[in-house]
Order: sequence, then C-alpha cells, then structure tokens
Amino acid sequence: MLVIDCAKGTRKLRAMYTLIPITSFLFSFAPAFAQAPAAPPEFEVASVKRNLSGSRPWLVPPVGGRFTATNVTLRMLIRVGWPQKVSGGPSWVVTDGYDVSAIAPDPNVSADDFSLMMQNLLKDRFALRVHTETHEARVYVLLPAKNGLKLPDARPEPCIYGRKAPDADPQAGCGGMNVTSESIVNEKISMQWFASVLGGVLGRPVLDRTGFTGSFKVLLEFAPVAPGHDTDSTKPSLFTALEEQLGLRLESQKGTEEILVIDHVERPSEN
Repeated sequence: MLVIDCAKGTRKLRAMYTLIPITSFLFSFAPAFAQAPAAPPEFEVASVKRNLSGSRPWLVPPVGGRFTATNVTLRMLIRVGWPQKVSGGPSWVVTDGYDVSAIAPDPNVSADDFSLMMQNLLKDRFALRVHTETHEARVYVLLPAKNGLKLPDARPEPCIYGRKAPDADPQAGCGGMNVTSESIVNEKISMQWFASVLGGVLGRPVLDRTGFTGSFKVLLEFAPVAPGHDTDSTKPSLFTALEEQLGLRLESQKGTEEILVIDHVERPSEN
C-alpha cells in the first residue's frame, strides 16, 4: 500500500512558494547594486578670469596639485589638457589672455588625471567641444648634437609635474615656464616637456629621442620664429640656438600628426 506523507509535502510546497517571491524581490533590486560610473575627475577649486594687463604669459606646471597660469591663451590651456596640436576656433582663442588658478582634490594627482581635470574645466567654462583627426605630416625629432648634450644644471632624476612622493627632494618639482616668441625659460624641466614646448613654438610635433631622462635648466634665446618672414634680430635661429646653447638638434622626418579640432567654444563668464 502506498502511503503519502501529506505534512512533508505541504511543508515542501510552502517552502517553494515562499522562495519564489523572495528571489523575485532580490532580482528586482539587482540594478541598485550595479556599480555606478565613476565621476569625471574635476578640480576642487578653479578660477578662470580674463587678463587685460598685457603682461608676459606665465605658466607654472602643476606641483602639489596646484596649477597657475597668467595671461595665457585658450590655445595654450588646451595644450595643457590635450597633447595634440590645436586647430580651428575663432581668432580670440590665440589672442585673449586668461588667468587660471586651480587646485586638485589630491596633492599627489597623477599626470593623466590632471589632464582630464583640465579638459573638464575647459569644457565647462569655455563650453569647449573638440574631436581628433590624424593626418600625414612632417615632424621634428629632437636628438643630441654632434658634440653631445650640454644641458645646464643637468640632473639624473627627472622633475615631476604634480606628483611627488612624500619623501621627495623639495626640488623634485618642475619649475615655472615662461615662453615667448623668442625665448624659453625654465629653472627645471624634463626633456619630454621641453620637446612639447618646442612643438608649440614651431607649430609641428617634436619627438624626444635624446635618451635623456633627467631634468635641466633652460634659458634659450633665439630669433622670433615666423615662417615665411625675414627678421632683423641679431639672435640666432631656434635651430642654431638649440645646438649652441643646449647641444641639441632637430631633424625633420615624415610622420603622422593627430590634430585636435575645435568644434565649438565660447568666452567664459567671470567667476
């Protein structure tokens, strides 16, 4: 004779019906447990103001999470956030000067995060919208001159932009940059940063192939770089000045160039 334990069957059935709604309840909240996208890195405090003083442009690389620029054009600020050559935009992008003061939430902010912070600042304050394009182009390669490098105050350790170890030498930070149409001045600079500055002055990418990974002082004076125009300056050309003053040479080669194209930009409101 077959005997069925109704009590056990009933308890199992109740357990099944109890399990189903609890499981459904948990799945209904699954999206709430999904990881939210990380917020874009932003400066803790930032100020952007128009400069009408006519003073020389002055830009201090980020040290200890702080960035300062005086009477610097938007094009120069864009180069701080993006490594590419800049194209497009209205004329004021290369004529109007701005003072920028910004502090990162972390004094040891990485170079990559700092670049993203600058990008987000310019997108917010200037309503900047950009895209990149790749073109064939002539590039310069920065190499040691025939008689070797002769870098003033050369040190084997590189200077660091914005990221210093707690026990780092107080001089480990890079110095403030002063760039004009006929001079490049910096108390302490890395070769990579110097190559980037040269690229901005020449309007063509400059690739560092010197093999020098330390830091040095630069006080480079040269005739104004004005392609297609003669100059009466008694100073040497930039190419000659590099070789005579720093033991460096520039070699022109074929390559590709990634260009940052400005799609939209607006003058910022005072803040």
